[in-house]
Amino acid sequence: MSRSNEPSRLTLIKKKIAKTVRDRKGNILRTEYRGFYSCECGNKKWLDVSSVQSKKVRSCGCMRSESSSKRMKGRDGTSALYMEHEGERVTVASVERRYGLRAGMLSYRRRYAGGSWQTCLESCLKFQARKRQLCDQRLARAENVDLQEESSSRKTLLPSSCPSTQREMGA
Repeated sequence: MSRSNEPSRLTLIKKKIAKTVRDRKGNILRTEYRGFYSCECGNKKWLDVSSVQSKKVRSCGCMRSESSSKRMKGRDGTSALYMEHEGERVTVASVERRYGLRAGMLSYRRRYAGGSWQTCLESCLKFQARKRQLCDQRLARAENVDLQEESSSRKTLLPSSCPSTQREMGA
């Protein structure tokens, strides 16, 4: 059943004036009401009466949690997300663990970049490889700087009469 066709689960118990809006002269423009509603699930909640009447609000929030849990469930009834990978139906979390991706990275990419699970996995792996490459380059640069600093400090610390220093300096 789509959301627009679902009936309201709310029953009005009590109604009160929440706010009276007036113009500069003091004339009443509108009165906003709050209602204390009882939901079919048993929860009771204060809500804006106009939102319930215009059917923007249909429950205390229980319909939203029910519909999201239905969306998130796989075929077997668990709440895991599934994808086809290498001819098998596997959980997204297991693929993330297999490739060493941060938890939730595939779901995030799919939600905001779109595309299939496979496209998102390829994108994440390319990103991860590029990140490793940049990290390796930084480490190599840092090691080169350390080696240069060591050799320059060793030259200044050793006396110039030392034979190893003379050989290094080309004397």
